[in-house]
Amino acid sequence: MFDVHDSQPTELSTTAMAGIQAIYRIEEEIRGLPPVSLFGARHTRSGYQTC
Repeated sequence: MFDVHDSQPTELSTTAMAGIQAIYRIEEEIRGLPPVSLFGARHTRSGYQTC
């Protein structure tokens, strides 16, 4: 995906890449938390809303 975005960026690929980068930042920040805490941290930090 990165290669395609890099050579032919579109609004959709730019949005997707920004989302992926945000997930990687969250994962870097919560690395090392106990496994039981990871789900809650991911959920809270990502802003994911369940239906």
